[in-house]
Amino acid sequence: MPLSSIVVIVIRLFALNWLLTAVTLLLSAATTPLPHERHLSAVLMLYAPAVLLLIVAAGLWILTPAIARLVSRGVDISVSIGSLSRSELYSFAFVFLGLFFILSSFADDQLDSLFRHGFPRRPET
Repeated sequence: MPLSSIVVIVIRLFALNWLLTAVTLLLSAATTPLPHERHLSAVLMLYAPAVLLLIVAAGLWILTPAIARLVSRGVDISVSIGSLSRSELYSFAFVFLGLFFILSSFADDQLDSLFRHGFPRRPET
């Protein structure tokens, strides 16, 4: 498999990660009630990060082949990865991405739980 194809797979996985994060931010912003005074700054504070991340993810997805050519510097070396097909590599990458999401969200949930319910206290002696 050419090196540029591997770079394309990795970069598009990052773009997919950012896209899913942007969707989560948009859903969170849509469910957050707006203040009674609907100033432009209040709306921008809710939606701007999600929209910006969505635009960056889409731009990265579109520019991935150019970035892959830049990274491989025009020399498209064939990397021997055995008899794996492209669909098998994508399957492995999506399993890896799923594990990444599970482990990263577990840490976020634990931190959020600590802030909501308070840090555990040592028993007084």
